[in-house]
Amino acid sequence: QYAARQTALVRAAKALNASLVRDEVLVALCQEICDALRADVVAVYFKGANGDLEAVAGRGVPTEALGGGQPDDALCASVIRTGLPEVLRPIHGDVELGLRGVTGVRCGFAVPARRWSEVDGALLAGFHTDRPIVDSDVELLAGFAELAGIAYRNADEHTAVQRAATLDSLTGCLNHGAFHSRLGEEIERAGRTRRRLTLISIDFDDFKRVNDRFGHLTGDALLRTLADILRDAVRSYDQVGRLGGDEFMLLLPATENGTARRVLDRALTALAQARLPDGAAVTVSTGVADWQLGENADHLVERADRLLLDAKAARPRCTEHPRGGDAPQPSPPSTNGEEHLRRLVTAGALGTGLARLLNQRAIVEAVIAGLHTHLGYECCLVTRRHPDGTLESVAAARPQLPRTQAEQPACGRPDTPSITRRAVLEGRPVLIDDAEPDGSSGGLETGGMRSGLAVPISVSQELWGAITVQSSKADAFQAADARLLQRVAEHVGSALRTAVLYRTLEQTYLGTAAALAATLEAKDSYTANHARSIADLAVDLGRTMHLEEDELRDVHYGALFHDIGKIAIPDAILNKPTELDEEEMSVIREHPLVGERILAPLAFLSDVRRIVRHDHERWDGDGYPDGLRGDDIPLGARIVFVVDAFDAMTSDRPYRKAMSRSRARREMQRHVGTQFDPAVVRALFTTLDAKAEAGV
Repeated sequence: QYAARQTALVRAAKALNASLVRDEVLVALCQEICDALRADVVAVYFKGANGDLEAVAGRGVPTEALGGGQPDDALCASVIRTGLPEVLRPIHGDVELGLRGVTGVRCGFAVPARRWSEVDGALLAGFHTDRPIVDSDVELLAGFAELAGIAYRNADEHTAVQRAATLDSLTGCLNHGAFHSRLGEEIERAGRTRRRLTLISIDFDDFKRVNDRFGHLTGDALLRTLADILRDAVRSYDQVGRLGGDEFMLLLPATENGTARRVLDRALTALAQARLPDGAAVTVSTGVADWQLGENADHLVERADRLLLDAKAARPRCTEHPRGGDAPQPSPPSTNGEEHLRRLVTAGALGTGLARLLNQRAIVEAVIAGLHTHLGYECCLVTRRHPDGTLESVAAARPQLPRTQAEQPACGRPDTPSITRRAVLEGRPVLIDDAEPDGSSGGLETGGMRSGLAVPISVSQELWGAITVQSSKADAFQAADARLLQRVAEHVGSALRTAVLYRTLEQTYLGTAAALAATLEAKDSYTANHARSIADLAVDLGRTMHLEEDELRDVHYGALFHDIGKIAIPDAILNKPTELDEEEMSVIREHPLVGERILAPLAFLSDVRRIVRHDHERWDGDGYPDGLRGDDIPLGARIVFVVDAFDAMTSDRPYRKAMSRSRARREMQRHVGTQFDPAVVRALFTTLDAKAEAGV
């Protein structure tokens, strides 16, 4: 029974890894719970967006039992309130159980579940007979509850990542692929419903000349401006896409030509207010195409583009005058106006760059570089607010100052009324026009500064910290600087949120793999303990070989998961007290491929999968599964192979006692150049010697 229950948990974890569709995973989960517990009724509950308790999946329950409106005195509602498992017997009706239309259940129990940190769900199992409910039943259902929470987190994060993948990084509009996909969907819907559909193609006139004359940063700013105008002009169910360069398209479902032109007129009226740095108006050409019954997406796009080109050709062309000619030149804009536009464009470009970063350290260092180098602020700080209220300067660009001044800013002390602390506490920009000459009594964190400006940074509506800029001159900052810094802070907050999102997704997926590893531990404690012990040594060896941090991370996970494929190996083979025969060895040789398949859904572990697949390859090519030799074997796999072999030699196994370390070293040296990479073995010995000297 124990083996059957563990197998059910493994199958559920595999289903979780194989799909990011929440409902599919939860249905599989309910089936596995029924089989493992021999339950007659299973239900999964989570709170909905409005806070009401919902039965989101079930087995052995009618359709009407699912959905919201669950009673507050139901078993699962009580479990969510207390955060503790509860057993209910005898059950007198479906109200106690909390499932409408479910009858005949004599006893049941429920355990809490959580999608994030707080308990917000529960799993319930019910039985038609009054059977005993023991601790192992509760522990098993708790394991399934953890998988249910992971299924929700995976689905939520996957949805967010998918949305990010559909957007153009510069403008936030749908990108080329996402727009065409949506266009195809709307055409298919229009064909079914016989409703109208209009497609509008838009691009800037003489956009190349804008880039050539004012630079690509100005061009990017104009593209963002047009994107904002188009989004404001369309209705909630319309779609705005950037198909590339300066070409945009509007998809207007259920819309005839006249209505479409009114939407377009709203956008053109707003765009008429925009100006180039030289004061010239910004103009666009458009093509409006009504969908015709039976027309496919490619043909509709082609017609809209052709109408746009016709409109562009009908425009009077501006005449270019050679430099130095007698043609009248536009009056030059004011220096302040040009500089302000340049800084806005630079801030926009900085935001675009930040959006591509997925590491907090990289984000804050990039924003400091942008503020200091490109926007010219003399002294810049990015400050993080910790949950206890303390502030930490996490990145800075400052004048050369004594170490005590430069590295111990006053913002770190909760009792100091610094400009940064005020911005964080008040949640608004704070400006100091003229502090004392040394900055010590005016709220500025850095000595020698006279004026400063701080704006808060928020991540998902939570206050994260602040950006502070300071100058050695008085009155150095104006309202325009505050607006500019607020814009940068918004970009930073958005980038940090994306970084958190990806990190959470990574940890969620690792939690799924860890659930499999925990199952392996229950099946074969040696394999699990062995994986943990070699992971640290593998990372130490990697450092000896001067691997980069991301490579060390891959080696760490590769060592942890290198034997995860042994889940598929029967216990009789794994725990056999004598040496394995050839048939049994052929089963063992399959486990690297099984491990690779288990980790396959985890895209960010692609390099780890290569380690898992190849960590039994030999230097001379006689290993498995692919017979790779020499440097064709990934270095991470060669490291794990060497550390794996050393740990196996120095550990007790069912069929032999452990070797001494000195004998194991002699044995490994004997197989250098055949089994093992000579360089990796040398690095292992160096690492072991260093640890011995350090008393580790």
